[in-house]
Amino acid sequence: MDLGLAVLVLPLLVALAITTVRSAAGDAVMLVAALCLAVVWLRVDSLFEGPVLVRFSEDHGLVVADLFGLAVAVAAGAGWLLAHRRRAVALDSSLR
Repeated sequence: MDLGLAVLVLPLLVALAITTVRSAAGDAVMLVAALCLAVVWLRVDSLFEGPVLVRFSEDHGLVVADLFGLAVAVAAGAGWLLAHRRRAVALDSSLR
């Protein structure tokens, strides 16, 4: 990995980690940011993709590096849903 790519990838990884953790705390803005950054990751990872896991066509497929972006999106969404479910349960129990 060259220096230019590292300058782009390392801050992106940090931003992905921060937005995923914050979205798991129930922050909807951070959820949207994590999902947007996950899409950016899918475009940036092309220089170090790794082996193709599933081939969709001659030029397109799912690679190992894509799994990270998908994992971030799933973790952010699931964390956000769980946080809202916990808040709803807490609100419901406080009303009783």
